[in-house]
Amino acid sequence: MEINNGIVHPCLKLCNHSSRYSNKDRFTLLHLACHNNYNNVAKSLITVGKATVDIVNNHKQTPLHLACSNGHTDIVKTLLEHGSPVNISNNFGQIPLHYAFFHARSEVINVLLLFNGVNKKTAELCLKNVGVGVGVGVGVGVGVGVG
Repeated sequence: MEINNGIVHPCLKLCNHSSRYSNKDRFTLLHLACHNNYNNVAKSLITVGKATVDIVNNHKQTPLHLACSNGHTDIVKTLLEHGSPVNISNNFGQIPLHYAFFHARSEVINVLLLFNGVNKKTAELCLKNVGVGVGVGVGVGVGVGVG
């Protein structure tokens, strides 16, 4: 999906803060863009619309949780570049890394493990709780076993 700067950007400016606009489950425009793999839209919401990357829905899911769940690696990178918290838990105590492991998103797992903000103890606990075997070495290699 391409952004038409002549239409979308003025709309975002009118919203002033796009994270205020959400549905009954508190999914914001940024949540929806990240869930549906619209990276250019997500970037515009963050940079032009000043969307908050750590905004949570009714389940305390951030846009990063949704991007990790769906394997949208480019959106994960965009969110991390804009300060999205990597160790924030949802209502069930799951961080975005849990979502990536649960859905066997190996590229996303690599991005998250290489990111400096990931709490290594939390990552180890996550891996243990999810029940997935992982080998981390030089350059971070991840093998996901689904049984």
